[in-house]
Amino acid sequence: MTIEKVQISIRASKLRNVAGAFKGTSDPFAVVTVLPKDRSAKPQVLGKTEVIKNSLSPDWVTSFFVDYELGTPVSILVKVFDKVRKSKNKEMGSAVFEMGAVLGAKGSTKAKQLKRGGTIFVRAEKVKGADNIMDQILEDKIAAVTLDSAPAHSAATSGHSAPRSAYSSAPPPTYSAHSSAYSAPSTVYSAPSPVYSPPQTVPYSSTAPAYVYSATASSPHASHIHVPSATSAPTPSAPSIPFTPPPPASPSFLDYIEGGCEMQLCVAIDFTGSNGDPRKPGTLHYLSPDGTSMNDYEKAICAIGGILSDYDTDKQFPVWGFGAKYNGQVYHLFQCGPETEVNGVQGVLDAYHKTFKSGLVMSSPTVVTEIIGTAAAFARSAQEGAEREGKQKYTTLLILTDGAVSDVQATVKCLETCSDAPLSIIIVGIGSANFSAMQFLDDVGESKPKPDICQFVEFNAHKRSRQSLTAATMSELPDQLVSYFQRNGIQPFPKQEVEEEDIVIEPAEEEIDLTLDFGEGEGDIVLGGDSSGGVYVPPPKFGSW
Repeated sequence: MTIEKVQISIRASKLRNVAGAFKGTSDPFAVVTVLPKDRSAKPQVLGKTEVIKNSLSPDWVTSFFVDYELGTPVSILVKVFDKVRKSKNKEMGSAVFEMGAVLGAKGSTKAKQLKRGGTIFVRAEKVKGADNIMDQILEDKIAAVTLDSAPAHSAATSGHSAPRSAYSSAPPPTYSAHSSAYSAPSTVYSAPSPVYSPPQTVPYSSTAPAYVYSATASSPHASHIHVPSATSAPTPSAPSIPFTPPPPASPSFLDYIEGGCEMQLCVAIDFTGSNGDPRKPGTLHYLSPDGTSMNDYEKAICAIGGILSDYDTDKQFPVWGFGAKYNGQVYHLFQCGPETEVNGVQGVLDAYHKTFKSGLVMSSPTVVTEIIGTAAAFARSAQEGAEREGKQKYTTLLILTDGAVSDVQATVKCLETCSDAPLSIIIVGIGSANFSAMQFLDDVGESKPKPDICQFVEFNAHKRSRQSLTAATMSELPDQLVSYFQRNGIQPFPKQEVEEEDIVIEPAEEEIDLTLDFGEGEGDIVLGGDSSGGVYVPPPKFGSW
């Protein structure tokens, strides 16, 4: 499970001026709120930006931070207000952004029109913690070779060291790099803080004791640490302390995504007879005539496909079936629908529905080796083609099945053969069958020397929550993607940038009625209305689950 910190930046353009007649131009600021995943939770206000005066195209400096994990949707609400002195702030518009969609977009930037006029742009990027860590390491190294913070008695032990003060007839000498002499600062103490007079150069003496002083402005009584002098008097030199910087941090999932790596999806659906007659309510493939409810196959397609489709720019997915007969022959791999690839998650659902009208006879056994082998070849070909174009591609195979595979050992061998492909396999068990053999496929991969590319999840264990299902099914995928590229010596590309004209601006949506009350303090923002929850929850992108 990989959680990464993401930084969010916001700007707007061509906002509608709501300042009023003869009152100049609006002074906009934005408030960012994380929307809850279910109605029992409350929104979380991350904060607000600074106010930019007299601007209808503000580019705010203030940024915000959220935790991001593939499979756990994070939706943020951006509300823009006009700052009004001594009166209620005026709302200028709002929009909701799903962080996965933002991160998966080119340049990790998305834009939406506002119903009240104007456009909001949101940019997301991984927080680069390595630089801060390096700065801290360098500070620690510097502190280790200086004596300014030597232990002191009385008030000096508070940890705050004042500049050196000379309270002895033998002031502490310091080395001058321009001569074989030490330069001793002559310090005059004047409460409450030391005042320095120009340094005086004195000859170096090998017999004079050296002292290190640490004093604070509140306690001028310095502590003395005697450093014995050398018996001989060689010309002193600056200490040489070797410093080897730590190796750079290993790249993460978001490093590859920000560099433009695309994730493509293949879907494979079980059409064996054990699923039951699809015309009968209660069977696993039963399709609601009015489309008001979804079966578990449809729910899994919408939940998992809805997440992964954010990271594929063309959103063209192959959909395959297995375990059915055509003209008396059992096929363990066949195309669902009339097209080799379909457009988006809705296209996957349409292909699934059309398969029942194609004359198939649901049969047996459950064999997925041809599906896995085809997906691996598909993945290798896609990555090779991407490399020729200076790009990167990684494939996820989603297998939906109602039972265990008929030949476990053959499936294990197939997984081992395909483990070198840029491929992750997610198997979702639909229904209430005994899935111990499918769990074995997941567990055996962890004990083999070959890379583990398979993850099994039982749908019924997450039936009540699509967020729980997506989090469980994608918990290993980010590390598997990074592992593949690192094993093959493929580093992430630099973060993609996007030109203004290449940003796709999505149409305006209905605004969310979320009341924000601004307190007396400059940063005080509280949620209005019922504090017990029951607020707006973003609807699923696909389906009704």
